[in-house]
Amino acid sequence: MKRWILVGLDDSGKRSAADFIEGKKSSERKSLDLVYRPKTLEIPAGYLQNPWMNNIIIMLSQNQGIGNIFLLNGENPYSLYPPSFAKAFTKPVLGLVTNCENLSILKRKNAGNILMQILCERIIFVSFETGEGTEELLKWIRGIEGKTK
Repeated sequence: MKRWILVGLDDSGKRSAADFIEGKKSSERKSLDLVYRPKTLEIPAGYLQNPWMNNIIIMLSQNQGIGNIFLLNGENPYSLYPPSFAKAFTKPVLGLVTNCENLSILKRKNAGNILMQILCERIIFVSFETGEGTEELLKWIRGIEGKTK
């Protein structure tokens, strides 16, 4: 079964995004392991923090992914994504800026610029707390899923 591949550092919102896609909250604790769920696969931050593990992220996407969602915490837009990283993937890549409920225009612009340097096909700003961007995210997901059937 193909899954959505969620990649991001700690506190980037991977679990919240996975809960949203799955349609239910996870009872799992934070883990250093891959977290397989019916529709999602959460890649631990360590895979991004160690450049030699980037190939594993690519391999997991190729073998098990519908598409890739690269997450970035809008409040703290620190990134370890390599430049042009999205071009290494054959599946669609979405840049997802999370925690957008109180972001200034400048922080939104900075986070968007980081994800543009990765060359994400599309960027969505989302807050799972207020619901901002969730409809847009759901529409993107359904669009990709529709193309893979």
